[in-house]
Amino acid sequence: MKIIKPVFLFVILLCVRNTGFVFAQNVPPELINPDTVPIPYCSDSVQIAPNISFKNLQFNESNEGIKISIANYKKDEDVLIYGDVNVSGITPAWNSHNGYLELKGIASEEAYIEAVSNVYYKNIASTPTLGVRDISISLLDADYLPKTEHFYRYIASKGIKWTEARDAAAVLNYYGLQGYLVTITSFEENDFVWSKINGVGWIGASDEVTEGEWYWMTGPEAGTQFWRGNYPNGSALSGAFAYWNNGEPNNVIKSWGDDEDYAHMVVAPDGKPKSWNDLSNEGDKNDPNGYYYPQGYVVEFGGMEDVKLNLSATAKVEVRKIAFSDDRDFAICAGDNQELNITANANYVYSWSPNQDIS
Repeated sequence: MKIIKPVFLFVILLCVRNTGFVFAQNVPPELINPDTVPIPYCSDSVQIAPNISFKNLQFNESNEGIKISIANYKKDEDVLIYGDVNVSGITPAWNSHNGYLELKGIASEEAYIEAVSNVYYKNIASTPTLGVRDISISLLDADYLPKTEHFYRYIASKGIKWTEARDAAAVLNYYGLQGYLVTITSFEENDFVWSKINGVGWIGASDEVTEGEWYWMTGPEAGTQFWRGNYPNGSALSGAFAYWNNGEPNNVIKSWGDDEDYAHMVVAPDGKPKSWNDLSNEGDKNDPNGYYYPQGYVVEFGGMEDVKLNLSATAKVEVRKIAFSDDRDFAICAGDNQELNITANANYVYSWSPNQDIS
């Protein structure tokens, strides 16, 4: 993907403080959705971002494009549908496991605006989970979480050690946002990170300095303690978030002599979903096909810079109930306003009807 539209004809170097990143000639991309009010959804599909706009983007490779992701995705409920349009060069693909729609292909900025503006949300559950769905619109190379305003990327690297993953994450940046091994400080962030990875993923926590004293070692939270002690006597520090698997952390001494000083996310089917486990730096190196052999790591970008970039747009859809009339002749989406005609028969039995078609 090329970033286009230079600010001036001559070279300008704009240094972003604390990142080491330099924009030369070009400005970073912008993805903007001016609609900030949640879009009500009852039963009919709704456009998520009809007024989306992009700046400084051009997609020149077939594997480039846009990712539209539901941050708080409800599997078997939420669906993103590519509308009844045929934008030349762009191919849609819905990922029902992770809850995102990819739009890929060689096409212009204008073509992608048209394509994204024709993406719809629909709920396919017989009894939908009510509430707001947070949707991000970003480039394919990173996921965006509106709650933290940070970007995340899972990097597959079978057999990588925790210390190697920490160092590899630290040399990455995303349009000037410094990379680091992910730190997780809320259930919403934990749920989001877990839903985007497909294997054992290292996260940026360790008790290597003092056994049982767990700290975030990376990112803006570096040096922050969140947990003290091992199972069954461990506990989170006041106000801190932690999500250990059942019976963890337990600091099992490995056959080769190492103990367990590093945190990763659990994918074993008998584990507590989305939880963490402590491992040695190498993981279970004697079982390369097991669930505790490292498969990769999660990089987080953001929170370490004094810079605000519009690298992702957001949209909100509010799933509401449908309010029916007594005889179910008509329905109203809860929260909407509808003027009704009320009538009574000779026995003072009241009924109502809309004064206009609300279909």
